[in-house]
Amino acid sequence: MGCSPPHGAWRGRALVETRMSGGRLWTVLLVLPAFLVQFAGGKSAAYIAVWAVFLCGFIAHAFKGSIINKSLSALFLVSALFIAYQLRGDGFIYGGGWIDAMYTIPVLGAILFAATYPNVNGVLVFKFLVFGSSVIAAICIYSHFVQAMPEWMFYPPYAGTRWVGGFDGPNEFSQFYALMVGIALGLFMCGQIKAPTFLLASALCGACVWFGYSRGALMSLAITFVATAGVALVQARQWRVLSLFVLACVISAPFFDDALSVFTEIRRNSSGRDDLVLLALSAFQSAPIVGGGFGYFNIISTADTTTPHSDYLYFLVSGGIIAIASLILAGGYILYLTYRRKMYVEFLFFVMMAAHALTFNNVVRGRVSIVLWVVLALVLAELVKGKRLGLQGQDAGSKVTFGWTGPRTVSPRGPRLKSRGGVD
Repeated sequence: MGCSPPHGAWRGRALVETRMSGGRLWTVLLVLPAFLVQFAGGKSAAYIAVWAVFLCGFIAHAFKGSIINKSLSALFLVSALFIAYQLRGDGFIYGGGWIDAMYTIPVLGAILFAATYPNVNGVLVFKFLVFGSSVIAAICIYSHFVQAMPEWMFYPPYAGTRWVGGFDGPNEFSQFYALMVGIALGLFMCGQIKAPTFLLASALCGACVWFGYSRGALMSLAITFVATAGVALVQARQWRVLSLFVLACVISAPFFDDALSVFTEIRRNSSGRDDLVLLALSAFQSAPIVGGGFGYFNIISTADTTTPHSDYLYFLVSGGIIAIASLILAGGYILYLTYRRKMYVEFLFFVMMAAHALTFNNVVRGRVSIVLWVVLALVLAELVKGKRLGLQGQDAGSKVTFGWTGPRTVSPRGPRLKSRGGVD
């Protein structure tokens, strides 16, 4: 989903779509795993659902005769090799490396899904994700304040204070809803949702971020806000977004000291991460080039944790210089492509994921990794379809307009058609 600044203002441009049947079905199915991860009993169902959507989508489009993108075929092979060379050592069996591999392997399904040019509406995927998550956040807030939480839906607060919702911990809980705030912000910047809708969704999801009392999630949110302000100022002089930030700062300033004291009090007994960094660097020195494989950190760790709470540190230990360089290059290239093509919702999502990776394990552990692979599949599908249709799919002398239902070819002598949800 791209954004374009006509006449100094940002408006939304819907995803470029092919004319395959079943587009709405795959749009809804792609959001389903991201909904399921928010429920206490939905973790296994979400994992099964994401594989089912990826594989069924690939098979359905392949049997319809859809062309398989050669670039993504190569990416599939490289990603498979990236994972395979880390499936080694004692850590894979005895250190829980098989769990890390299980949550990493869906990246292959995401690539397969995107390789057949699936008909998925990116705007609707993000809207469904934000609106649905906001409703679940509202239910979570109500359940905590009335202290009536269904066991299949939400867990009780961690240590009696930090909310976890349906997630496995307060950090993961805060991280997920911080991502929803970032997506809502991107949709608002692109003109896909109005200010009242954005403020309501941000308030509901932001409350969940706060009550998880996660330092990493708040830091990532701050980094994303700075990135948003930079994009709004440099790319389109989007003064309404900057004005909204200033207004939010002015309103929240009187409450900052009290909020900080509450946060500090709740987190006063929390452990630091310095020991994990030192352990990870020590493990890296033992195998700096190729690492020790998935689960190696857990084998050598003397701390009461199985991962170093950072994707960068984890892959530094499991795959050495090869893995960490590959991770940074791949993530940086996605950020570059989404920024260059004005796919600002996706850009902000991956900015926040990169920031989260400083203090969380997004790729190899937990429910948020499932959301990451869903969005990655969507982004890859957008990129390959935009290249296929925008550069090669039209006759000379024709014009392409982009709307909710996909591209339309307009004859130079025919009437000018205005797209319903995008930019001509």
